[in-house]
Amino acid sequence: MIDSSALQRANVVGHHGVAGRSAQDRYDCAIIMPTILRPSILRAVRSIFEQDLDGTIQIMIGVDGGHARMETLQTLISERPDNIAFTVVDPGYSTCRLRGGMHGAFDGGALRTILSYAANSAYLANLDDDNWWAPDHLSGLVEAIKGKDWAFSLRWYVADDGETLLCPDEWESIGPGKGAFLSRFGGFSDTNTMLIDKTRVDEVLRLWSIPVFGEDKTGIGSDRNVFNVLKERPFGESGNATSYYVLDTTDVQHSKRVNWVRNSLGRNFDGYKAFIQGRFADAAHAFGRYFAIGPRSGLGVAWLALTRARAGIADDIESYCDQGSDADTGDERNKAIEVLAGRLTPDASYVGEELCCLIFFAGERALLDGDSRRAKQLFEVAANTGVEGQMERAAAAGELERLRKTV
Repeated sequence: MIDSSALQRANVVGHHGVAGRSAQDRYDCAIIMPTILRPSILRAVRSIFEQDLDGTIQIMIGVDGGHARMETLQTLISERPDNIAFTVVDPGYSTCRLRGGMHGAFDGGALRTILSYAANSAYLANLDDDNWWAPDHLSGLVEAIKGKDWAFSLRWYVADDGETLLCPDEWESIGPGKGAFLSRFGGFSDTNTMLIDKTRVDEVLRLWSIPVFGEDKTGIGSDRNVFNVLKERPFGESGNATSYYVLDTTDVQHSKRVNWVRNSLGRNFDGYKAFIQGRFADAAHAFGRYFAIGPRSGLGVAWLALTRARAGIADDIESYCDQGSDADTGDERNKAIEVLAGRLTPDASYVGEELCCLIFFAGERALLDGDSRRAKQLFEVAANTGVEGQMERAAAAGELERLRKTV
């Protein structure tokens, strides 16, 4: 009798190439992913599918457990875009000491090293199966690495629910020569943020299997070993937070990260969470007023988190209004877009409080981008709305007054 799980494994393990290409042809970029096949791998790999990189990508999957869930990989292989190949390596046992293997790194044993050497590309990026990337992650890094040995992006902290964006990491994974780990490690860049040219720094590949904190202790920190070499080598940086890092409550750094996030978001974490989930009434109640979120950088962060992408506020408001239930939703949407396009005067008595909130944050975004004229225009609209209550209007009026004094 045929074992269905063995048949499924046989259909998945191996190389699934790009149509019309020889398997020997090099790929423009390879993604290294050791995995125990957690459900979150679907989002992680699909974020690779959405990359805007103009080129071919090889996804190197190393199975370190979870063999009963091989159908997940079968699903992803069937979904892959035309420019993406899969290479699935499954030795049939774990190489990680945590699960009975020989190698000390608890995040994949020897698999990250094996996959890095086996990848048919000079450029290697790593993505853990519980994290994900923005669509411009790889293209930004490929541009940044030109003439360098490696490059890195910045990252977002994501709440342990795996969904809620918190704030960009401004303390930890920010590159060589700075950050919370400057004195101990000379800085730090997270595994998921780096792109390495293995033809220039192949000596780091074996280090992925060696935990810096000891094989008999936590089994973590191989990324510190890699970074310790890379920090002395020429590097580029994309400057954008395009990697999404889910906070792990079991991580030894978790309490520090929570404190950093709380300090960034201001005095009310729950209020901020409600705001970026679109629950504006709950956010207003938590903060006492809509915009008591903290310093200007916090406001910029809130705006970025709300949009979840740099798609533009008009598109975001249109999407928001489409979800409304009021009879005049369509009219409000069109008026909001006209306001943001700069085609209306600051006499905007029709703007509802949610739209006022979004228009205010459009002004903050313009201010952060250095467009004071645009910011002033948007603050005038928000300050002169006819919404009930004074919270939104007062916040906008305060910014407008500050602008008038400085511009």
